[in-house]
Amino acid sequence: MIRTEDLRIHYNSGVNIHFPDLNCSSGSHWLVLGSSGSGKTSLLNILSGIRTPSQGKVWINQRDIFDPKFSDRARWIASHLGFALQKPVFVSALSVRDNLTLCAKLSGKEIKEKEILLWLDKVGLGSKMNSYTFELSAGQQQRLGFIRACLHNPEILLADEPSSALDDENAENLIKLMIDQSNELQSTLIVVSHDHRIKSFFQNQMVLS
Repeated sequence: MIRTEDLRIHYNSGVNIHFPDLNCSSGSHWLVLGSSGSGKTSLLNILSGIRTPSQGKVWINQRDIFDPKFSDRARWIASHLGFALQKPVFVSALSVRDNLTLCAKLSGKEIKEKEILLWLDKVGLGSKMNSYTFELSAGQQQRLGFIRACLHNPEILLADEPSSALDDENAENLIKLMIDQSNELQSTLIVVSHDHRIKSFFQNQMVLS
C-alpha cells in the first residue's frame, strides 16, 4: 500500500533528516514515534504529497506519487488519503455539522444528518453538532478532524499527534476508534506521535531519532 525508499529532507537551517524506509501493507496500523524536531510531521506531509522530499521515493498502490509525469497527483491523493491534522482548520462561520457536510460535498459524497450524528456520537461530540468549531476545545477539534478525514472512506488514514491534547481516557478512546475505523474501512493507518501512552495499541512501530 505505502512504500518509501531513501527519503531525505533538507531544511534551510542546515538540519538534514534521513527517514527509515517504510513498507506498510494494506489495512496495517503503524505508529511513528519521535521527539519534537525528529521530522514526524514532515514525514506525514511527504506521504500525503503536501511536501516534496529532497531525495527519495514514495509509492502508494505502486504509484510513484512524485513522478513528474503524474499530473493529477493532488486530486488522486485527495481521493485516496484522509489526513487528520494536529491543529485542524475549520470554517469558523459554520457549525460542526455544516463543516462536515461541506467537507463531504467537496469530496463528492452526500452525507445525511443521521450519519453525521452517528459519527459525532462515536467520538463523544453528539451534543456539539450545532456548535461552532471555535467553541470546541483543542481535544474536541482533534476528534472532529479525525471524523473529517474519514468521511470519504479513504484507503489511507494519516494522523498527526492525535492524542496530544487529550487526557488518558479520551486518548485511549480516540486511538481505539481510529483503529476500529481503519479496520472497518480496511484502510492503512499511520499515526505519528511523541505520546508513549499509545504505544501498546500498535504492533508496527518506527522510531525517528
